Amino acid sequence: MNLIQILLLAVLQGLTEFIPVSSSGHLVIASNFLSSNVSAEDINSVIIFLHFGTLFAVIFHYRNFIFEILLGLVKREEKYLLIARNIILTSIPVFIVGLGFTLFIEKNLSREVQFYIATAALITAGTLFIFSERFILNSRERTLKSEDLSIYKSLMIGVFQSIGVIYGVSRSGITLFGSRSLSMTNKDSLDYTFLASIPVLVGASLVTLLTELDSAVQAVSIENIIIGIVVSGITGYFAISFLLRYMRKRGLRLFGFYCVGFGIISLLLSFVI
Repeated sequence: MNLIQILLLAVLQGLTEFIPVSSSGHLVIASNFLSSNVSAEDINSVIIFLHFGTLFAVIFHYRNFIFEILLGLVKREEKYLLIARNIILTSIPVFIVGLGFTLFIEKNLSREVQFYIATAALITAGTLFIFSERFILNSRERTLKSEDLSIYKSLMIGVFQSIGVIYGVSRSGITLFGSRSLSMTNKDSLDYTFLASIPVLVGASLVTLLTELDSAVQAVSIENIIIGIVVSGITGYFAISFLLRYMRKRGLRLFGFYCVGFGIISLLLSFVI
């Protein structure tokens, strides 16, 4: 892979990891239109490394709150103990489902099949965001904060988050939908969604180091991988800032229209390109 291709994937990863339009869907669709000389395995290896950038972005953006949580855990303050417990519970379903699903998809399905899964999921998830915002979420009173979640609700948000391992389903979008459906406030659902992404991104990064380092280095130089990580981190940071401002008073409906439109256009283009 050349540097231009890596930069394209890095920008897509950084922007779409947190903006609820599905990073995996965009990356799979983009890779489908890349040079046929680039194998799906090489693209997947590089994409997984780009998660390091978005991991650094969310940690840096929430560095003060993360420090506050860690300090609260040391002092054994109930609020922070509950937040930490809930994040751990939310992470369990995605680790159980996500690892097996991702390994199966990457090892057994061709780039073309992954592309059709991603486009179908984009259209389906986008439709959910559009109609749920209008008929479900707007009619609910949302007052729960991160520390108010029960064990059941924490696990249920984790179930929603695990659905996000499907290519084309935005993990942040479906987690926001789940947390808001379970009566969390807009602000807290945003913060909780981003904080809950940290264990997932850490897990993905560790698996990458153990399983994909050799193949990624063979596909592209280590210097270009580092550049890609930096670019995905910078774009990811700005994506978080944008979404926090946008979602405080708005919902997922606009992103739903985008997902449906992007999925349909990508599907149509695949027949002519």
